[in-house]
Amino acid sequence: KYLPNCINTDTMEVKNLVSSKRKKLVVGAMGRLIEKKGFDFLINVFKNLSNVDLIIGGAGPIKGHLIKLSENFSNIKLIGWVKDKDKFFSNIDVFCSSSTNEPFGLVILEAMGRGIPVISTNCKGPSDIIKNYHNGILVNINNIAELRHTIRQLEKNIDLRKKISKNGLK
Repeated sequence: KYLPNCINTDTMEVKNLVSSKRKKLVVGAMGRLIEKKGFDFLINVFKNLSNVDLIIGGAGPIKGHLIKLSENFSNIKLIGWVKDKDKFFSNIDVFCSSSTNEPFGLVILEAMGRGIPVISTNCKGPSDIIKNYHNGILVNINNIAELRHTIRQLEKNIDLRKKISKNGLK
């Protein structure tokens, strides 16, 4: 049997479904720091998004560009390569994939497998995984206003976060 794009959920720490005690919503993103991952788009969303933090994990050739783009914004942190994914996911409330082109999106499954609600851009791979507003939310590529609105929606609607988290785990 051939099983592409698999993850071992037996070793993952499942987050308590949306019971964050943090004062601010924390959104996480992780991947290779390359153009097609859309991290520059994501940073631009958070530049004008008060009371919500963004943590980006990863390494790659555009790291310097992203650091420069996010300087002077205390709500945006680039933490470098993530060695302990369970620790990364335990520190976020929502996961966001901002790719302009994504063949699959393994990290989306890794977030879902830990009970983290997922927002992703509507490109081929994520649209194969996510049923919109059921086990994740799909937004249009490079639509800053739509992604900002969706983040605010999840910030305010804990029941929606719980529904997406529960269905993502399934």
